[in-house]
Amino acid sequence: MIRYLLILIGVGVLVMFGVHFCTEQKFHTGHKTASDAPQAKEAAVPETTTVTTPAPTSTSTSTQPVAPVAGQDQSALEKQVQDLTKRIQQDQKDSDAYFQRAVVYTKLQHINSAIDDYTAVLAINSKSAKALFNRSQLYAKQGQRHFAIRDLNDALGIYPDPRYYNARGLLEIEADDLDNAMQDLNQSIKLDPKYDKAYYNRGTLYERQRLFKEAKADYDQAIANNKKDEDDADDDDAQIRLTEIYYRRSIVNTDLGDNDNALNDANYVVQHSPRDARGYNLRAAIYDRLGNTAAASNDETTAQSIEMQGILKK
Repeated sequence: MIRYLLILIGVGVLVMFGVHFCTEQKFHTGHKTASDAPQAKEAAVPETTTVTTPAPTSTSTSTQPVAPVAGQDQSALEKQVQDLTKRIQQDQKDSDAYFQRAVVYTKLQHINSAIDDYTAVLAINSKSAKALFNRSQLYAKQGQRHFAIRDLNDALGIYPDPRYYNARGLLEIEADDLDNAMQDLNQSIKLDPKYDKAYYNRGTLYERQRLFKEAKADYDQAIANNKKDEDDADDDDAQIRLTEIYYRRSIVNTDLGDNDNALNDANYVVQHSPRDARGYNLRAAIYDRLGNTAAASNDETTAQSIEMQGILKK
């Protein structure tokens, strides 16, 4: 019996395979124009759930807070803000300066200021799909799902980017709008058959529906196509994302009764994320199924040690 599978993460799992911020501009007309968007406030994004066992935490662009930029890097970013502010003071119609400053504010975690700058871009050029997309991700980070979806609707009214469909699909999953989420993820994959994030997210959706064979097929595709997204400003570690995919595929393999391949995938997770207790907990559960109680006990002990170290650091 599986006794040691993990704490539910929800949105953090999905968003890692969501979308990051565009770093250049393109353009908008939208079919659901937005006015009177609220001042963004700090709030957690509502959680979603996945079927069977949950996945480990993930790096994210739209939910989990990013660690503050330290030292020299922060000084360089603040200098960029000063330089871009001078450009704006010289020309208040310089949409590119607003856009670039919004990107820097995002890196500094000045989310409200970044939203204001993307709004300024849109006041100058209402057809900036990338400004809409980036602002949608910030609204999602602030828990403003309605405004995030509105911006994605408008962006998709301009340009059918697979990342926009993927991002909207994630928000629809959060809202339990699973039919529309499936349509958006299908469309994302149709537009880019090698888009690993969309395959991963559709796999998690199949898991919720207990369609484990379909979920495994999507995780296989996500692994085969996993790559660094050069258009994503924050997508610095495709390896982290790949480890997450192996984690979920391991769980699906156990659901399908394929414990040997489940163990292979769990070994990959432990190898590439050795300080994550959840990998050891997952492998312990698989060892338990296979009757290898000694190995299960060793992994449980390791997981408990890692978890205790995490508690002591808080």
